[in-house]
Amino acid sequence: MTEARPVPYPAGTRAKGWRFELDYERIEQSDTWDLAAEVPMAQHALLMMWLMAWKQDPCGSMPSDEAQIRAKCRIPAKQWGAMRDILLRGWWLAEDGRLYHDVLVERVGEMLEYRRKESERRTRNRGKKCGVPDVSRGTTAGQHPESQGVPGTGTGTIYSVSTGVLTGDAEAPPPVAPTPIPAAGAEQPGTEPGTAPPSLALLPRSSDELPAPPRPPHADPLAQGKTYEAMTPAERRRSVAWLGAKSLLNAHGMPQAQTGAFIAKLTREHGDDIVLDVLESAAVERPADPAAWITAECKRAKGQPTKARVAAHAGFGKKDYSKGVNADGTFA
Repeated sequence: MTEARPVPYPAGTRAKGWRFELDYERIEQSDTWDLAAEVPMAQHALLMMWLMAWKQDPCGSMPSDEAQIRAKCRIPAKQWGAMRDILLRGWWLAEDGRLYHDVLVERVGEMLEYRRKESERRTRNRGKKCGVPDVSRGTTAGQHPESQGVPGTGTGTIYSVSTGVLTGDAEAPPPVAPTPIPAAGAEQPGTEPGTAPPSLALLPRSSDELPAPPRPPHADPLAQGKTYEAMTPAERRRSVAWLGAKSLLNAHGMPQAQTGAFIAKLTREHGDDIVLDVLESAAVERPADPAAWITAECKRAKGQPTKARVAAHAGFGKKDYSKGVNADGTFA
């Protein structure tokens, strides 16, 4: 560790809740792991050192000061001399004055590559959303007719409920004259005394003449019965983001019936674009408390005050895992 190497990735690289996974087959095949088995508590100290390095800034590094390494790994001073050479095997000094390990550098590189691809995917999705063309006035193949139009005319005409006329249609039917409303107390022609008056022509003759109510912008397309093929690019993005967030929230204790209402409430408060970006980030970050994390990120994106951010492994480093274990590695 005498000759400094170039720094493998930029300063400020943080895990930000990215899970630290151990390849146990690779660990068992490591020479360092076999050597650590001969020193009491050395294997435990190796695992703690890798975990603490993952939480450092930059991620996967450790300070070059051995006293700081011992303190961060919770190793007693009297045991450091026996473990030092084993714990520092494979670590090398970089130009920023910190220690790096090839295995951890490889894991950090995988994390950064995944985040880069996710960022590019979200950029492409936003570009597709901005480039969706407006629906034309005519009904072409593959498009649904407009809710107020009459299917099959191909002219984009509008039916008027009050006059009964297809506006713009060359063969429009004659207007229907509304039935006059008689004065109070007067008998209506063609009715017997005490009977109900006939229906007014001003009222719609069937429910088919009424336009369909608009769909809320925060609704999940899958919950409305739409197939994935029939969705627009914006609806597909919303459907995938909602589905992943519902699964994440339900896995951390939120009832399935409440997940959709939770996301819909955030959408009404912060807007569809902000919530979709946060839900896509949550699928990558996998926070320990997704409901609190998603709410805080939405407020942060909108410029509202938030509470302190909760790390995925908060409090892990404060626990003393050596309690109840003797110096020779046996349990007390």
